[in-house]
Amino acid sequence: MPVASRPACRPVPVNSDSPGSMTTAWDATRWRAALAVLDRLLPLTPLERQAWLTVLARCNPTLAADVVGLLEEQRAADAEHFMEDEGKGS
Repeated sequence: MPVASRPACRPVPVNSDSPGSMTTAWDATRWRAALAVLDRLLPLTPLERQAWLTVLARCNPTLAADVVGLLEEQRAADAEHFMEDEGKGS
């Protein structure tokens, strides 16, 4: 699998709400920016994903924090679902 290109350091407008917090209101531009990054990151290995996020954090720390927050919420939801499946037994 080819290694994904690193993020380009170009400004992406986001509002100034708390980065990475899903409890704040996100505008459409902020959602589009975060989802575009997620689309690129999800197929990557954890190591590739971390390298990408490190570069993004230097270019746009708010966007990087938003994406990390979304990834963490996804991991928590996956873990919760896994725990529910484990409790059911076979």
